[in-house]
Amino acid sequence: MNETLTVPIGEQEHLKEFFRALNENGQKQEAADFSSLVAQLGQMEKQYAAVLSELKTVQGQLDRIQDKGIRAAVKKSVAAIQSKVEQAKDQLSHIKADLSQSVKLALSAARQQGISALQKAVDFMGLKAALNDMQGSLHTSISHTQKSIDRINAVGSELHALNEHTKNLGRVLTGKEARELTARNEDKGVLAAVAKPLKQSKSIMEGMEKGVTRALQSVGRLEQAAAKGREEKPSVGKCPRCGSPVHEGKKNYYCSNKECAFVMWKNDRFFEERKTAFSAKIAAALLKSGKANVKKLYSPKTGKTYDGTIVLADTGGKYVNYRIEVQKN
Repeated sequence: MNETLTVPIGEQEHLKEFFRALNENGQKQEAADFSSLVAQLGQMEKQYAAVLSELKTVQGQLDRIQDKGIRAAVKKSVAAIQSKVEQAKDQLSHIKADLSQSVKLALSAARQQGISALQKAVDFMGLKAALNDMQGSLHTSISHTQKSIDRINAVGSELHALNEHTKNLGRVLTGKEARELTARNEDKGVLAAVAKPLKQSKSIMEGMEKGVTRALQSVGRLEQAAAKGREEKPSVGKCPRCGSPVHEGKKNYYCSNKECAFVMWKNDRFFEERKTAFSAKIAAALLKSGKANVKKLYSPKTGKTYDGTIVLADTGGKYVNYRIEVQKN
């Protein structure tokens, strides 16, 4: 069975792994935004259940309305609201499934291409569009619910006024003085019992709408971070310390992981003494196999050139070391 349908989104293991990977890669803000997004989606799962429960309560109260016309009108309104809520709930299910699948692909890409592939593989654009659609459904549901509440209150006020006028008519006919009309108590009576869960549903959906707004803000920041990652230069190779991509800068080859200190300087004395340009080709070979075959290395001792193998001798410290293996004929 699909994990996204049976396991709450906040408890799915691959989402937890994605969060940990972002944190371990120094992407603290992205991890916080992702955590916030997952929390909002998880909260909405519970809120939809609460709204549908309140609407079920409304349906249970409808039989208490004696007027068939009023009962039919309210029943129709509640059915329309329920339909919109169910639609938004389905949208949430699709969002959860898409996010879950996208994260799985991102983790798979990270294993093959390095840790920086994490965000780039997540389809935040598709997620943003789906959240916008869900927000639209919620807004419509809130509007329909408020109209139903207003309609019930209007009918209640009319019935209350009619009842008050009927009482006054009876007083006048019996020679008594008419009383001043009283205001209707919207918290009492059959119609109030119907309106109450509708008001609670509306309040929950308003909270959900704000939650979607917060989720969209998180997605927006994650989308920007992913776009920035896609704009980065092609990697020269993988960092021997943390596995993240190594990019070429103007003066060096540096690890893309901000918390990793690995860097190879182009003007390293090792290369300058041997009058060898520290090219991207040499850097790529060192990162791939730890060795690079180089021709015409200069020897400060003999003043002659020779062919040799430069070996990456990284000890994990602040500076990267190298040594030479002379090629034997």
